[in-house]
Amino acid sequence: MNSRERVQLALDNQETDRFPLDLGATLVTGMHVQSVYKLRQALGLDPPGTPVKIIEPFQSLGEINPDLIDALGLALDMVAAAITHIRRGGETQMVVVNFILMALALFVAFGRFVLVPL
Repeated sequence: MNSRERVQLALDNQETDRFPLDLGATLVTGMHVQSVYKLRQALGLDPPGTPVKIIEPFQSLGEINPDLIDALGLALDMVAAAITHIRRGGETQMVVVNFILMALALFVAFGRFVLVPL
């Protein structure tokens, strides 16, 4: 099942192989600022009371920082994305992008959790 099919099934209130996740792929999608705050608190990324930057005031979308993405383990998703692009064939140029994003995510995670832990 590809991501488009997964989202369509979720919108149709049908069961999917996994839950579709959007952490702000565009300026008009993302997570509500309160959800971002609670998630960051639950993961121990910020001290209590640390405000989350609002990036879209009409929908009150909170900014998704790289440390949150790394804390959720999304660097590993880049490996899965690269494998998917290879299997599809003809999308090999995207594999490079996946590995660059994975390397950046791992770099941020290393700095956050090893060099400067809370």
